[in-house]
Amino acid sequence: MIWLVAKKEFHAHLISLRFTTGSVILLALAALFTFVLVDKYSARQDSYNQLVARNNEELQGVMTYQNLRPTVFRAPEPLAIFSAGLSGDQVESAEVSIGSVPTAGGGFLDGNPLLGVFQDLDISMIFQLVVTVLVLLLVYDSVSGEKENRTLSLVLSQGGTRHQVLLGKLAGCLISIAVPVTLAFLAAGLILRLSPAVSLSVSGWGRIILMYVASLLLAATFCSFGLLVSALTRRAADTLILLFFFWVLTVVVVPDCAGSLAERFQPAISAEKMESDVQALESEMQKDLESLYRQNRLPGSVSDYTESWGWYHRFAHRSAILADLKRKGLIEPLRAGYAEKKWQVRKEYQESLKRQKHAAALIALLSPAAVYESVMSGLARSDMANTDRFYEQARLYRVQLLDYLRDIEALSSLRYVTTAALEQLYDPETGGDYFALRDKLFEQKEEPLDLSSMPRFVLQGESLRKCLFRTGPGIALLFFTALIFYFCAHIAFSRYDVR
Repeated sequence: MIWLVAKKEFHAHLISLRFTTGSVILLALAALFTFVLVDKYSARQDSYNQLVARNNEELQGVMTYQNLRPTVFRAPEPLAIFSAGLSGDQVESAEVSIGSVPTAGGGFLDGNPLLGVFQDLDISMIFQLVVTVLVLLLVYDSVSGEKENRTLSLVLSQGGTRHQVLLGKLAGCLISIAVPVTLAFLAAGLILRLSPAVSLSVSGWGRIILMYVASLLLAATFCSFGLLVSALTRRAADTLILLFFFWVLTVVVVPDCAGSLAERFQPAISAEKMESDVQALESEMQKDLESLYRQNRLPGSVSDYTESWGWYHRFAHRSAILADLKRKGLIEPLRAGYAEKKWQVRKEYQESLKRQKHAAALIALLSPAAVYESVMSGLARSDMANTDRFYEQARLYRVQLLDYLRDIEALSSLRYVTTAALEQLYDPETGGDYFALRDKLFEQKEEPLDLSSMPRFVLQGESLRKCLFRTGPGIALLFFTALIFYFCAHIAFSRYDVR
């Protein structure tokens, strides 16, 4: 009996105008958005390759260790086509140096950037909008509509139980909606496969399969709820009005209001306070620098010291260069220490933003659409966790770089401040022609640093197993939400007056 009802529902849906229209819209939008988003991904990938090449070229031309500031980049995620998450149009990057710790932005003066109100247009948003509406249009008259048409009592009179009839209607609806969802994923996957800009590993295709499963579970959730409401109302028009209210509430209102509620009940540290604390540390560092100058009788003053952006000594008095080397050897460890202190302030600020984001995510659990979006961004590796992973690995790389400089004793080497050898520098005490030494040195070709032993940054991506471990609870929540809605629909239908 279950299969007979499911077959009847499936055939009825296939020949209906709402199913045909919704399926065509879903397939067309999925294909169109995939084409557009693949082009955007290709542009970001080209930008990423250019930035990496430029950074490598700059590293090959670094003359002194004080100018060694490699930049690390995060490659664009191809599956962000399905869910943009926190990935923007720009390539994420972080500069690695002694005086700063890589962090995701310094401060956000316009509120919490993690609480985006409007989601970027991507494949997951299409499914949230089109698939959910199509499911509700298919299922809204499954019970109340057949009661009005007086066909429900006829179906039950053929010997099937109410449980079998309801389960058959659910199966018929899910089989019907699986057709356009499957075609949409196949179209998107084919476009990705044929695009020369996109290269997916086995893990990437596995993530797409999990996205497909999550999409079907989202459809099952709305289908079960549609059956529940249809079994609680007497007229199909009333069912449609209630389901439209439910759709607006779960797809639009709850996801957008979750951030506002989180800001109200889980306040974050203000960006102004964070910047003020960082400036206080900057002032404290300046005082320590002044004390360092006095204690070590360094020439000049603190105001003479600035970070060197590409500048270095080509030729100067030996005493001036040695004094500068001594100054750098004392100051750089101090700057490194204060960089860690500033990072702790920024870290506390960012942790408060994350707690606020977590509170918003808990509120958004009331919406199956929000749960679905969280699962999709996690599978696409475009969520907050993967952004954190990039900056955490950038910070670990900074530690490796500092260890490398310490191991080669860069701070005590003349190559930290100049390309000249000690004997090539002018020393008034030993005499010699200053201008002759300078001209002779300038005639020689400068050799950049040998950085062959310097550690390189390699971003370790999240494995499919770890990704499934993170997104599994969301997938399970969608499954059990659909199950609970169906159980409630079963109770309601068992008491439904079919006359």
